[in-house]
Amino acid sequence: MTIWIIVAIGMIVFELITLGNLISIWFAFGAFAAALISLGTDNVVVQVVVFALVSIGSMMLVRPLMNRTLRGKMISTNADSIIGRRFELTDEIAVDSWGKVNVDGSTWSCVSFDHKPIELGALVEVVAIAGVKLVVKKIGGEN
Repeated sequence: MTIWIIVAIGMIVFELITLGNLISIWFAFGAFAAALISLGTDNVVVQVVVFALVSIGSMMLVRPLMNRTLRGKMISTNADSIIGRRFELTDEIAVDSWGKVNVDGSTWSCVSFDHKPIELGALVEVVAIAGVKLVVKKIGGEN
């Protein structure tokens, strides 16, 4: 029983060190269950089987619920959500330099999809993302 309690405490300490990543708490549940079983039997095989079953079972049953609870509402931050949005150029796109647009408080460099200049203040639509640059096209007429 003492070994199972030590294992359980070790797993709890390890879980606290990893700060809520839900890595080892399942083994602590299994170790406590094995410690309880060890009160009734000295058979190590039975204790190990209980440890394994309770560890796996608790992970499969509780982990999805805990992930939703601990993670909270996830907000998509995927850069692809910028594609299709329209912005005003804050720096012109020239043949030899990138332009700039402000996207939700962040400044992004941008290039013209047809490699033509676009003047400062023009309305552009994001058509793709190439590396760390937005690829844009001018809205409302040709360049």
